[in-house]
Amino acid sequence: MGGQRSAAVAGSGNAATESLDAGDDQFEAAGSSAAITTYGENEPMCLTVKAFGAAPPLRLKGWDRVVEVGVVSRSGRLVVPPYPEGGDSGTIQPLPNLAVDGPGRYRMRVYARASEWDEDDPDAPVEEHLIVVYPGRSAKKIVHRL
Repeated sequence: MGGQRSAAVAGSGNAATESLDAGDDQFEAAGSSAAITTYGENEPMCLTVKAFGAAPPLRLKGWDRVVEVGVVSRSGRLVVPPYPEGGDSGTIQPLPNLAVDGPGRYRMRVYARASEWDEDDPDAPVEEHLIVVYPGRSAKKIVHRL
């Protein structure tokens, strides 16, 4: 299950995600950027992002990996960058700003799971990620499930 592609979350004007290298848990954060390495390369995937005003309950059931880190939004924006022309990470359509309280410290919890490829539906996602962001001061990385 070695990761091949990465999704990123970054504060405005931050190119630091290019220098991040996801570790064994396939997730790394530094400052206002985070990189998430996916299970496979060029596979369909579903990415959902949610922003909360307070920590939501931790839900482990049904997820393969759950990792949480601290990120900082100096600009009041935390976004998944758009998919660049010819690039290998990002979103096809813009996603909302995840920094619900403006500039400050946040916790980012990333859930990931993989499913078997369905030959009857080859365009169905084989990987799903849920990114949950909420205000929080801790910069500590917590691996809830690996």
